[in-house]
Amino acid sequence: MAHKIRRFEDRLREELKDPEFKKHYEAYDLPVRLAMQIAQIRQRKKMTQAQLAKKIGVRQQFVARLENSYETVPSLRTLQKVADALDRHLYVDFR
Repeated sequence: MAHKIRRFEDRLREELKDPEFKKHYEAYDLPVRLAMQIAQIRQRKKMTQAQLAKKIGVRQQFVARLENSYETVPSLRTLQKVADALDRHLYVDFR
């Protein structure tokens, strides 16, 4: 498996040299990472989507979309509510 990951990383590094590819990759990178982090943290805390939804005042379907929809980035207010509900700190910065 490590060999396949290394091959993927090498190929990605090459592809990112193409400005057009890099632009599209970066547009999807943040939403995917956010969705994955929310789902992973929630699961580590042994919390269901419904439980998280109740804590942030939304329906379970909203949390499902939050964890699976890579096309939109949730608002900062929503991310802060999620962070609070998961006992985490939200950090946003420019690099």
